[in-house]
Amino acid sequence: SDMNKPDGQMVLANDRDQILRLVNPLPVRKVGGVGKVNERVLAAFGMSTCGDVFAKRAVVAALFSKSAFTFLLEASMGVGTERRPTRALLPGTQVARKSLGQEKTFAPTADRRVLERVVTTLAEEVAGSLKEENLAARAVTLKIKRATFEVTQRQTSLHRAENSAAVLVEASLRLFRHETGLGSVRLVGVKASQLAAAEEETEGGKQTRVDAALDAAAGRHDVDPSADPSVPAATYACACGRAVAEADRAEHEDWHFARGLLRRETEAADARVLARSNENGGGPASKRRRRA
Repeated sequence: SDMNKPDGQMVLANDRDQILRLVNPLPVRKVGGVGKVNERVLAAFGMSTCGDVFAKRAVVAALFSKSAFTFLLEASMGVGTERRPTRALLPGTQVARKSLGQEKTFAPTADRRVLERVVTTLAEEVAGSLKEENLAARAVTLKIKRATFEVTQRQTSLHRAENSAAVLVEASLRLFRHETGLGSVRLVGVKASQLAAAEEETEGGKQTRVDAALDAAAGRHDVDPSADPSVPAATYACACGRAVAEADRAEHEDWHFARGLLRRETEAADARVLARSNENGGGPASKRRRRA
C-alpha cells in the first residue's frame, strides 16, 4: 500500500462510515482485478474513483457483464467477497466453514507464564470471532512451534458447541499445561473446529443489508422498504416500458445513454471489419466475380 508511508500500514475499523471514507476517493486502478483496459473504459465515462463507480452504477451495469458489474459495485462499497447466509441458521446446524483460528509468532521464549498469556489472548480472540459470525465450536486445537521449528498440535473435544471465551481459554490452557519439556517456543496458535451455528443469534443481518444495497444498485429499488406504503412514490413511464421512480430518472436515462453508446460502438466495429474484408477481396461481390 502507498498509504501512510513509510510503513504503508493503517488500521481500518469495522465501521461503514470509515470504510466509505477510505474507499470513495480510492482510484479504481488500486482495486485488485481492475486493469488498464477497464480503467480506460471507466475513465471514458467520467469514473476515476470508487465513489464515481457507485454514483454511476447504472452506467457501469450497461458497460460490463453482470459478474463484472457486481465485482465493481462491491469494490465501490467496500464489500468483501465473503458470503454468509442471509437467513439465520438453526442452532446446531453444520456450516461450510471448517475452522477458525489465530496464531502468533514471537521471539523464542521458554517462560511458561508468558506463553500462557499468549494462549489466553489467542483463545479470547477466537471466541470473539466465533461470536461475530454466530458460530460455535465443538473442538479446540492448540499448535506449538518450538525454536527448533518442531511443530506439536493437540486437540480436545468440548461437551457441546461453545463460543464462550471462558470455555475456549480453559480448554486451550489445559492442552498447554499437559505439554512438558517444551523448551523455547516461537509460535502458538489456537484453532476452533467442528463448527456449527450458535445457540443464540449474534450480529446477524449484516450481509442482508449488503444484499439489499446490491439489489438497489442493480435497479431493483422501485419500492423503498422504509417508505410509508400509504404514500405512492412519484414515477414516470420510460419509453422502454418500465415505470421508474422519479428519484431514479437521471440514473435510468444514463443507463440508456451508455447502452446506446455501446451499441453504436459495436456497429461501427462490425462495419470496419466488413470494410476491411471487402478491401481484401473477401466480400460477397468479389467472390461472385471470381466464380464467374
